[in-house]
Amino acid sequence: MNQYLNTKRLLRLCRKDYYTTRRQIILAAATIGAFIFLIGLIGGKDRPVSPSSYNSYFTIILYLGGIITTAAIFKDRHDRDSIHNWLMLPASTLEKYLVRFLFSTVGLILITLITVWLSSFITSLALFLLYGHSFSLFNFTDKRDIWLIIQGYLALHPFFFLGAAWFRKNQIIKTLLTLFIIQIILSFIGGGLGYMFLIRFAMENEFYMTDQTFFNDIMISGKNIALMARILFQLIIPVCCWTTAYFKLKKAEVKDGI
Repeated sequence: MNQYLNTKRLLRLCRKDYYTTRRQIILAAATIGAFIFLIGLIGGKDRPVSPSSYNSYFTIILYLGGIITTAAIFKDRHDRDSIHNWLMLPASTLEKYLVRFLFSTVGLILITLITVWLSSFITSLALFLLYGHSFSLFNFTDKRDIWLIIQGYLALHPFFFLGAAWFRKNQIIKTLLTLFIIQIILSFIGGGLGYMFLIRFAMENEFYMTDQTFFNDIMISGKNIALMARILFQLIIPVCCWTTAYFKLKKAEVKDGI
């Protein structure tokens, strides 16, 4: 077990990545905070910034920043100048993978939550001192809205995480292009199969289709299809993408990064 996953090595690797990227993280968070503060200050003369506006900021920052960061999460593995350092790290492939995975999911979500909340606090404090507005903070405890936003990000993350491991350059463009091609192929296949099924079903069940039972069965089938789609896109596809990304890294290390 220690050969593949060791807690001490994992923590040391987390610490190493933290010290390597902390300046970029602080600079990005400060830039985002300054932007939110200026927007709130400009538009907050008549009324305080609404919590829904902070939810919008959180969504944009998490999705845009998360995709950009995730797509470049294995940049040092693809760079010929730094790949030697990646290969020589005293850690297993699984440990390297887990550190980048945790940072691009849990880490980015927490950083975004903290950044937006602190920005809302500083903005509200400034508006209170300048115009006497009541405090209007980013409500990160709103489980329904915030969790839906996080769910959306976690649904996108596997594709760009896999793209980061798979492609050497232009990971975002190549990932989007791959998804677009796959979507077109699946649309043609699904549309063709659905059309053939409905035509044949209509010819064999002409009277059944005019009965109320048919519409009830359609509703039940629709709910089952929605459940299957949810399991597919929220569980099966993400696990497949994350697993494929790990084996891609493993294969690259066996080949010495070539």
